Amino acid sequence: FKLLNLVDETDIFFEVEVDDGVEVYLTDKEMKLKSVGITRADLDEIKSEDDFDDIRYDGADYEYEDNYQARFRRKGDADWTPVYLYEFEASKGRSITIEDWDGQFEVFHSTKLSKGRLEIVSI
Repeated sequence: FKLLNLVDETDIFFEVEVDDGVEVYLTDKEMKLKSVGITRADLDEIKSEDDFDDIRYDGADYEYEDNYQARFRRKGDADWTPVYLYEFEASKGRSITIEDWDGQFEVFHSTKLSKGRLEIVSI
């Protein structure tokens, strides 16, 4: 999802996960694949073995959690686009997600929001 920050008028991206409860993650940084120390070969290994060592980023260890394929469709588009995702999690609700869009990679750092940190004033 995308919101507009009314303080500085920037876009804020977040993800809502519904499992045992509702969790909200704020995407706070976009990075390059090499900044997290992973190569395309590493991603191929993860996909085939569903296992990988921790990655170290910004002084924290991020443990491999999951990888899976999903489909994405922009509002108004008829076609779905496949994307492959790799997820790593660290302590304090921090995570790194790698998106593989047919060989084009997007890497995001996110932080889990605690209750009360997100206030929606208008929809």
